[in-house]
Amino acid sequence: MAVALVAPAAVPRGAAAASTFDVPGQFATIQAAINAAAPGDIVLVAPGTYFESINFSGKAITVTSSGGPASTIIDAGGAGRVATFSGGEGRSSVLRGFTLQNGRAGSPESGGGIEISGSSPTIDGNVITNNSACLDGGGIDVNFGSPLIQGNTITNNASASGGCSGGIEGGGINVGGAGSAQIIGNTISGNTSFWGGAIGLFAAGTPTIADNVLSGNTASSDGGAIWSVNQSDAILVQNLVTGNRSGGNGGGFNFLPPSGTPGPTMVNNTLVGDTATGEGSELYFDGFVSTTRVSNNIAVGGAGQGGAVFCDQTFSTTPPILDHNDAFTPNGGVGFASNCGSAAGSSGNVSLDPRFAGAADVHLQAGSPVIDAGNSSAPDLPATDLDGGPRIVGPAVDMGVFEAPPAAPAAASFSPASVSFGTLQGSPTVIFAPVTLTNTGGAALQVTSDTVQGPGNAFGIGKDGCAGTRVFSGASCVIQVGFLPTTSGSFTGTLQVTDNLGTQSVPLSGTVQTGHAAASPTALGFATMAVGRRSKTQTVTVTNTGNTALHIASLALAGANPGDFVIVVGKRTNCANATLAVGAQCTVQLAFQPTATGARSASLDVNSDDPTSPAVVTLTGAGV
Repeated sequence: MAVALVAPAAVPRGAAAASTFDVPGQFATIQAAINAAAPGDIVLVAPGTYFESINFSGKAITVTSSGGPASTIIDAGGAGRVATFSGGEGRSSVLRGFTLQNGRAGSPESGGGIEISGSSPTIDGNVITNNSACLDGGGIDVNFGSPLIQGNTITNNASASGGCSGGIEGGGINVGGAGSAQIIGNTISGNTSFWGGAIGLFAAGTPTIADNVLSGNTASSDGGAIWSVNQSDAILVQNLVTGNRSGGNGGGFNFLPPSGTPGPTMVNNTLVGDTATGEGSELYFDGFVSTTRVSNNIAVGGAGQGGAVFCDQTFSTTPPILDHNDAFTPNGGVGFASNCGSAAGSSGNVSLDPRFAGAADVHLQAGSPVIDAGNSSAPDLPATDLDGGPRIVGPAVDMGVFEAPPAAPAAASFSPASVSFGTLQGSPTVIFAPVTLTNTGGAALQVTSDTVQGPGNAFGIGKDGCAGTRVFSGASCVIQVGFLPTTSGSFTGTLQVTDNLGTQSVPLSGTVQTGHAAASPTALGFATMAVGRRSKTQTVTVTNTGNTALHIASLALAGANPGDFVIVVGKRTNCANATLAVGAQCTVQLAFQPTATGARSASLDVNSDDPTSPAVVTLTGAGV
């Protein structure tokens, strides 16, 4: 259902022409003009401060200012409430364009700013501030009525103030008793109460609460912004709820519907940065909520102990119907508490950073995971978002109060565009160079894998911050590409990154200057010898196949039986401490002299400045 704003009824065709009564031109007080007015008349009030209280006395008239609320003030001076509607007024009874301040409803009364009892007037475009009530509704109290409360600023009001006691709910607005109140497009901030800092709902019937901004309200008990109990089957659509505080449970909303009732319906609200001393920094569900529908909302938790969304199981273990919501608490906190069932990952629910545009701006950044992630068939989905733009602009509705504009496609940019490791001296140590991938487009870039292509193991990937990640617009990730300079020569390869755009390549290159000791043969087998007898010598030739001089430091016998083999000293063993130019050779002569019977083995290790050193020759023989 799209939420519609309801305009006051027009005077029927053929009725008597409406009269306009000027205050203070014709009447010194607003109430005097009201008393003189007939149905359909207009009381037009000039700028000024009017120290009085007014009562519409059941009349279908419009009382409006000519200069707007900033310059036209009705001040009750703490002597009583500012305005009263208790004569069965309907939507044609309109109060518009005033600041209503310093109203006081004493014990045991409600509605410090405005009291609406058994009536359904239109309260439009006013500033309702610094009012208080001993009972309920510091700013406005609705008792068994269906008013339209639209486009007002309701701020710094309080219920249960000044030593009063009683029901003490709804610092900004309280709605009690069956009706269909419409609370639409208001800014409700800085109000205080025991329950429901901004709005209290007590057996409130079927109110609609839509397109409001609820911020900085405080409840010393439950429901920093809204507290709802008994049969209050409210429709809450597209409200921005931020910075509210609860001394109990539910920093944003606290719901406790009775058994057998539908409970509230929440669609496309954004709750962020609210706090609760108890559980549920944003949402607290209590009572019988199995039919409570919660769709397309964003709840980014504050300092609540039980996660952003908490489901109390005292009365029922069945959680509400959670459908395509994002519940997230920064710094590793809990999104959906475990008693809300396995919400995240099912029915479109997620626990992800929604990526707001800024600390104080809850518009969605391009690539946000909640864009196009809502349920477009959710009940009561509005036609426009909180900015007034189209509610659905992509394949599906976004979560939260704002719909993101269509995003430009993702675009991958690499820095550097190619990686040259230059010319390196041979080394067994991998040299790393960072490659930064930046999404210069609008939509998110989903990186699935990255690999290197090239000869042997010349190139590789070290620390990888890209594979398997989602790179949002303007964000970056880094891949550490490695080059292992162990083999002489010039090498080329590519870093290949695969994402939702395809596969992109970054050219890689590097040159290694090193000598390389190539031993030939790589294995020597000796004839069987009697223990203690020495075999004929065999020769190993070492050639520098690298591209710069090779420095051989030493020759060594190693392996299982190094004492059974001998490096024969002489002119033909000339490798130790040798420097070989490119292509030059040296030789090593070896013999086998077993110390025991059976198979014997060892190795000749040629130790040099070759990064792959040592060059190894396998030696075998048998003793008898």
